[in-house]
Amino acid sequence: MKIKKFPFTKFNQLNDLVYVCFKDDHVYRKEHGDKLNDKHFVYEMLSPVLWASLIYGNIYGAMEYGDLIGFLAYIDYTKFKEERSQRLYKEVFPPMYEKLVERLDSTPGKVMYSVLMGVTPKERRRGIAAAMLDKLIETYPEYTIVSGVSNKSVLSMYEKRGFQIERLDKDYYFVKLAPRRSSDVSAE
Repeated sequence: MKIKKFPFTKFNQLNDLVYVCFKDDHVYRKEHGDKLNDKHFVYEMLSPVLWASLIYGNIYGAMEYGDLIGFLAYIDYTKFKEERSQRLYKEVFPPMYEKLVERLDSTPGKVMYSVLMGVTPKERRRGIAAAMLDKLIETYPEYTIVSGVSNKSVLSMYEKRGFQIERLDKDYYFVKLAPRRSSDVSAE
């Protein structure tokens, strides 16, 4: 498996993987209900996040035998928040993310926001998400790395890397890792 910048030639695979990873997410399901059963709705709902990642950050792809098996989309929030009045910002951070935006805005210095991460279900528990997160940490040691997490099962992955974890509501957490020198980052 290789972790590398997202290959645009795999955009259709990315859309399919995003759907598979997020159609059953309980936070999105609470907000959108049965609409998540519609693949097109999920694409439309998450496409602003993917575009913002491509404009203000990037997307890592986990590739194996030519297939996209995982992705991590991230945004340089320090640059992105300058676009607060723009439509894309409002689509990425609708009102339901008010608490998250408050935490992002109160984080000092450069902030890299891991906005979406997913691994195809049959490839989970192989360390793919951890490898993508490690790549992000190693690539941006001067940034505070943050994310909003709705999947409790991945909180330990963040804890192992030294992230602070704050519960924002019943099923949603804010995780934050202060800037590090690249030599301080350990690969697992």
